[in-house]
Amino acid sequence: MINLYDWFVSFGLILESGSKEELDQSIVLARFMRSISELQFMGFIKPTARKADHNKKVKE
Repeated sequence: MINLYDWFVSFGLILESGSKEELDQSIVLARFMRSISELQFMGFIKPTARKADHNKKVKE
């Protein structure tokens, strides 16, 4: 199970460390949500019914 908020914070820190200027949070959130939807589309993660703010890693 992956907590999406913790993942989002880590994602934002990585983006900001690679950038020389501070990024707008709405842009970071949009990029994060797009990456989550692409991972779901490719089948790497899937949403869970148990907790709304968690995703489950798909095992091969």
